[in-house]
Amino acid sequence: HILSNPSLGAEDFSYFAQAAPGAFFRLGCKSKDGEMKSAHHPLFDIDEECLALGVALQVSNALSFLRKK
Repeated sequence: HILSNPSLGAEDFSYFAQAAPGAFFRLGCKSKDGEMKSAHHPLFDIDEECLALGVALQVSNALSFLRKK
């Protein structure tokens, strides 16, 4: 799913990307009750099953990078 109005808020990633190629992605991970609370909310909770997808994506990125080297 691609966000129609993406925002990274006050993210500093752009400074790192000026020094080295990079990409930023957001892993959607609602809580099991379907409510979304921001990471800074005191009731922040996620369905941890989504984390396996995030890890797989990062591993795939790393392997792709290493194959090019």
